[in-house]
Amino acid sequence: MSRDWAAKELGSVECRQILVSLVNGTLERMAQLFITVLDTIEAGMKADKMVVAKGMTVNLGADHYARLTAVKRFLELLTAGRPVPRAPDDSAAPKTITLQELELLIKQNKKQ
Repeated sequence: MSRDWAAKELGSVECRQILVSLVNGTLERMAQLFITVLDTIEAGMKADKMVVAKGMTVNLGADHYARLTAVKRFLELLTAGRPVPRAPDDSAAPKTITLQELELLIKQNKKQ
């Protein structure tokens, strides 16, 4: 079995119908799992760095690494399945105009 064949079969209408029926049967469970994921990401955004020193737990304050990782996961969740936005192509549009071009535009506007 090749990767191309598997991709083709998984992309078929029949396979998509099977996947939709499987997902539809677990929508309530998926909704609960989604809430759990959001709760976990939210907890990660409030994470503190804890260490044990001389048998005592010491809070060192915000765990920036954990918080940034939570933000990264949240952004991945927000953009999952969506096309990546592309920056507009400014190379075709002129960025400046010369005095001669401006005078020509004014003349053309006066004629109209």
